[in-house]
Amino acid sequence: MVTEITDYGTLFFTAILAFTTIALTCATFRLARTTRENAKDAKRKSFEDKFFQLLRFQNKMVDNLKYKTGEINCTGRDCLVEFRKELFEKYKGSYEDFYSKGQQHEIGHYFRHLYHILKFIDSQDVEKQDYANLVRAQLSGEELVLLFYNCMCKEPKFEKFHKLVEDFELLKGMRERWLEFDSNGLPLDSENKRKEFYRKCYPQNAKTNDYRD
Repeated sequence: MVTEITDYGTLFFTAILAFTTIALTCATFRLARTTRENAKDAKRKSFEDKFFQLLRFQNKMVDNLKYKTGEINCTGRDCLVEFRKELFEKYKGSYEDFYSKGQQHEIGHYFRHLYHILKFIDSQDVEKQDYANLVRAQLSGEELVLLFYNCMCKEPKFEKFHKLVEDFELLKGMRERWLEFDSNGLPLDSENKRKEFYRKCYPQNAKTNDYRD
């Protein structure tokens, strides 16, 4: 009888120990999962805080742009219209000449910062295209045109920028009729020429473009 009681006691203790072990293991897994989720949330928050800070600064840079040539004197987004006119009317789409002979000081820093934003997105473990779409939503038609020609520059430093613009489909919303010259300074005076030039320079963007000429 004593032996039976001892056996029952041993079995009961073993069962309690097993249950406790399972409960502790489950609690450990839940704690580890919660810790991982908290760390992931903190990392995302840190990323988003910096991302939106960069985005706000990018918009502030646009607001601070200045353009003064002859009788034209403007600031902010109005400058982008004048930059586009100068690129086409004076330099026939040659961004190298536009940049080096005209607007390097005003426009150079703007595009370097935009490149920095795209690099920052690309370096993170996040839904990259979603954040790139937010960047694209900030860009006006003039900015898209200037970006198009900016990334066509043959210097190596522009190649990485071009790749990010292509990978993130930043020119997806650009209308082809906004293009006026090809890379050789020849006028794009027909819809077919504009389409061919766009597809040659940015095949991925052209493929996903929602707009017609």
